[in-house]
Amino acid sequence: MNQPLVSVHVITYNQKQFIHETLRSVLDQDYNNIEIVVADDGSTDGTAEIILGYAQQYPDKVVPLIGGPNLGITGNSNRGLRTCTGKYIAFLGGDDIYLPGKISKQVEWFEADSSRVLCGHQVEVFYDDGSPSHPLTRTLRSGQGPRDFIRHGTQFGALSVMVRTECIPKHGFEAALPMVSDGMFFTETLMGGGGFGYIQGTYGRYRKHDNNITNQWDRCVADLAKFFDIIRQRYPSYLKDADIGEANIIRYGYGLKYLNEGDAKKATSLFLQGIRVNPLGYKLWIRLFQSILKVVL
Repeated sequence: MNQPLVSVHVITYNQKQFIHETLRSVLDQDYNNIEIVVADDGSTDGTAEIILGYAQQYPDKVVPLIGGPNLGITGNSNRGLRTCTGKYIAFLGGDDIYLPGKISKQVEWFEADSSRVLCGHQVEVFYDDGSPSHPLTRTLRSGQGPRDFIRHGTQFGALSVMVRTECIPKHGFEAALPMVSDGMFFTETLMGGGGFGYIQGTYGRYRKHDNNITNQWDRCVADLAKFFDIIRQRYPSYLKDADIGEANIIRYGYGLKYLNEGDAKKATSLFLQGIRVNPLGYKLWIRLFQSILKVVL
């Protein structure tokens, strides 16, 4: 198989206890033509020194970006992105893991059709506290263009994603979204109408621990709300899709939060708001019935 250059975009911040396993999982791939761009966001725990050690050991593969101010997730992601030179870019957090065969399988998928611009795969979620692992996503989707990503959120775990570099947005990761800009990045990569899909099998492991960004729920949801505002302003042809996406994700997410916290009345109101916008949203209906039952009982 032809081996075009693949850039593996790794972002880190104070992940000394994980970064060895992360980098080894990339270096041990059965695909030789890679560059591993490691953007460290001003770590103070020794992560940067470990990255430098790998760069010295593998100077033809590991590109260290260390030092300088703390830029935050999006700023650091853009610093790494600007350094990537591959035909394809894969993404990885400094605490997550690639499984064998990931890169070669995804490159094979891309090389079979030049209209394909984004590829994912199943991811295993595993826990530092020993809780049972499980798949990240029950159902993986394929399609064309950004509509599914706007209506239903990013279709794949970020660490599973590989993109065709020529299709990424010129401005990179959206600076207005400091926490979860990857969803906007993947959505804008599809704005040209290219195809997205997945390879069969599990090729990555997402580590759950106390410092995961997703634990900062309110801040992440605030970014998602901004995401829909940006879609409406920047891509008016997807106005209706943004409304449906906001119902499916924001209204549903907050409703579920209140339902789990025991405030069934507030949850009912949020699910109803979502259904008014997206009456075909079956998850909204299911949760609405659950919340109504809790109010009645």
